[in-house]
Amino acid sequence: VATQVPWLASWMGDPVSQTLSQDLKFSKVSTEGISQSVILLEEGLMSFLNCVKLNHANLKLLEP
Repeated sequence: VATQVPWLASWMGDPVSQTLSQDLKFSKVSTEGISQSVILLEEGLMSFLNCVKLNHANLKLLEP
């Protein structure tokens, strides 16, 4: 934001705008990491549910 608006950069000062850009980069990285771990959680949950379904089907086969 500060680089797009020149008066904002001069008013805020350089260190502040640098800190802002670093914070933005960090938040982008953390949101990407969170979405990746959510995908992994979903995949793990689906495989777990598939195992439960398979076990349930096997138990039904074993019943007399």
